[in-house]
Amino acid sequence: MDRKARLGSSAGPISSIARPAFPEPCRGRGRPSGNAPPGGHRHVHRGRTGMEHEAFRSMPPRLRRTEPPYDRWQEARDEAASFAAPRMGTVRAVRVRDADREWPQVESWVPRLRRAYPTVPVVLLIPHDSPASTSNYLRISGSLGIRAVLLEGEPVESTLRRWMTAATSLGPDVAEWVALRRGCVSPTCASLIREIVRNASAYPSVHALLAADGWSWRRASIVLSRERLPAPGKWFALGRGLRFCLTLQARPDLSVNRHALERGDEDSAPVRRQLRRLFRIPPAQVKATIGWEWLAERWWGLHRPDRHLGSATEARSSTDR
Repeated sequence: MDRKARLGSSAGPISSIARPAFPEPCRGRGRPSGNAPPGGHRHVHRGRTGMEHEAFRSMPPRLRRTEPPYDRWQEARDEAASFAAPRMGTVRAVRVRDADREWPQVESWVPRLRRAYPTVPVVLLIPHDSPASTSNYLRISGSLGIRAVLLEGEPVESTLRRWMTAATSLGPDVAEWVALRRGCVSPTCASLIREIVRNASAYPSVHALLAADGWSWRRASIVLSRERLPAPGKWFALGRGLRFCLTLQARPDLSVNRHALERGDEDSAPVRRQLRRLFRIPPAQVKATIGWEWLAERWWGLHRPDRHLGSATEARSSTDR
């Protein structure tokens, strides 16, 4: 297949990015799917598993990374320095020079990299003189979970903020992230999480959201607790919190008080309490970074039901009812 056929002849809208309806379901109760990290609940920064070593060996030589303050792309060929413990807000890029020749490898590299470290978003870095537009690259890379497509030579920070602070696909993205992070999510749970996170800001309470989607609180709680996932109210709070964090990251020059006023609050105290409760971080730390994945990882560590030995009891008695 030639380049024109592979990438398309005309640029399409970004909203048409192809994404799976929900993460890959479990193939058996309590067993991770074939694409999931072994062991299910694994903290991604505690050493490197065999799967991660496989990802390192298969990584392309043109792998880049950037960290706050996002002033440049750095080589990411050194395994220990680039992958052992990524900083909060790290973004990795796969540099593609020849789509016809390299795209089959990209389709293999990107899922391995994202499974190894689901807390770090992955973007594409393409030549400035590429014959295909960034929208065409996005169309064919959307199903891989690639967050953005950048041209070499573009300002790193402003371009990443422009691409990665939109919340249009937050619900499906978070549902996919849960499958990567958790290792095994049923289609029912994935669909439920997707709808709660996507519509959290449109309803005054999680009860109203669930009722509008045909769910009862009890049924939703049971479905999530059976797979040891946080209660519906936790996902509702996460959806609202991540959406506000993306707003902070999109316009870091505005004060937190201004952001709070635009949201409808009288001052910044409610949003500061919200971020402290959900992520244990101040707004300034959010504004200095790009991407929601590391925030979701902090939330997961604080709110997942099995973080203590008594996970089964905690899953049945949610504190946000």
